Formats: sequence, structure tokens, C-alpha cells
Amino acid sequence: MSDAPSTGSPSDPAKCHGRGASPDGGDPFDRLGLTAHFDLEVSEIDRAWIRRAADCHPDRAGDPVAAAEAGRRSAALNEARAALRDPERRADLLLSRLGGPSAAEEKSLPPAFLTEMMELRERVEEAVADADPAGCEEIEREISAERDDRIERVRELFVEAAEDSGRLREIRLELNVWRYHERLLAELRGTAGAR
Repeated sequence: MSDAPSTGSPSDPAKCHGRGASPDGGDPFDRLGLTAHFDLEVSEIDRAWIRRAADCHPDRAGDPVAAAEAGRRSAALNEARAALRDPERRADLLLSRLGGPSAAEEKSLPPAFLTEMMELRERVEEAVADADPAGCEEIEREISAERDDRIERVRELFVEAAEDSGRLREIRLELNVWRYHERLLAELRGTAGAR
């Protein structure tokens, strides 16, 4: 084992991984060396990514093997950044990290929610069929407000989950509703773009 100082190359785990976290191991929080919580600011995520990405950039590698490894690590860091910048994905990752149910394990939705969504979907279809951009915009605002309420509820539940792990299933139900809202918004925006 060499006593030579670290060169800081991408193959140097102490430099590329930092704080003992691997840019290609663990979850995205670990890859970027961030404390796992829901209320991460985008600027905080970006700063962590910049620190890690600079150390692992393939252009800093001294040979093709190190460059390939650095490229793989850079891709893992890029994926971690993208995942954490998306609040829904970040919430899903955090829930998994806390031991909560996945979307595949818990597909439930609140009882009245499906009826509400069927009615809303009918309104969307009518507004699109009638070529009613004002109606579509109104529905989009309504769905966005509902989604924003769910995001706030998820935020509150994560705080409560620190003291009560029974909240994890509740978080999953809120995330299931949030996902439904996101899909409906994407569909609505897609039809708006087609008009």
C-alpha cells in the first residue's frame, strides 16, 4: 500500500466518493452525499452534484479504463441529481429508504378519489372535444392545485413519520394520488399541445 498523497483522479475513491458515499452505490441521497429528507432545495442538490461531478468527470481520468469508470460514475451522479430534483421521485425514494411500501406493494387510493377523477376526466374529454382552451386551462389549474395540496400533505407526513412510522402507508397513498394527478396533467398538456 502506497503512502503517496492522493492525486484526486476519478479512480481515487477518497476524492471521487467523498464522505464515504459512493457516486454509484446506495440511493441518490447517498450518491450526492445529502441528508435524506423531503425538503431539499434544488440549489442544495445542484451544489452537491457539482462537487461530486467535478471530482468524477471522465476528462480528469488518466487512462481509458479510468475514463470509462469515471463516465459510469458521472452517469450515476447525473441520475441521482435528476431523481432528487423531481419532488415526486424524491418522495418515493425517501419513502423507500424509510421502509415504506412501494407503489407496486400498495396501490390503494382514497375511496372517493376514483369517482372524482372519473368526473374530472369526463370534463377534460369534453373540453378537448369542444376545443375549449379556457376550459382546459381551468381544469389544469384545478388539478395543479389538488396536486400542490398533496405535495404539502406529503411534506407534513414525512415530518410526522420521524416520530410515527405508521405514517408511511399514508405517505404512499398520498403519493399514489399525486402520481395520478401528474398523469392527468401530462395528458391534459399533451392534448393542449396537439390543438
